[in-house]
Amino acid sequence: MSASTLINNNQMLILSVYLGDHTFGIPVVDIQDVLRTFYLTRVPLAPPYIAGVANLRGHIVTAINLNNRIFHENGDASNSMNVVIEHSNGELYSLLVDRVGDVLTLDKSNIEEPPLTLNDSLRNVSQGVSQLEKGIMVILDVNKVITHNVSQKGKEHEIVSYS
Repeated sequence: MSASTLINNNQMLILSVYLGDHTFGIPVVDIQDVLRTFYLTRVPLAPPYIAGVANLRGHIVTAINLNNRIFHENGDASNSMNVVIEHSNGELYSLLVDRVGDVLTLDKSNIEEPPLTLNDSLRNVSQGVSQLEKGIMVILDVNKVITHNVSQKGKEHEIVSYS
């Protein structure tokens, strides 16, 4: 957890997003925009979790289907919401999610390390978990979502930008 995601020494602002019945959190400081679906151009030979690329106000955005990236499932990305983030290398990425929830203020002390029982594909891209009233929120580390190698059907892929 970087100090920049804290609103003070004890709290973080987190945007809740959903993939099916699963709740995830994305630190607000990492988010540039939240948009409805936009036109995506498929990228030949791209890993299956790359939904395509789009032109967003003159910038190329690589869209990552989080259902496929985390659960290795092909979800319907046509009705997805786009959470646009900027990677530390300056490239823009869109994380396709089923729906966007609220911005939550979480106490840092309530964010725990990802448990060993958490699925490997989730643990590899999370920075922690937080107990909510109705379940657990996995807080995503967007840099890990973008850069962590993914193994699908015996193949390793690294997310690369197509700009």
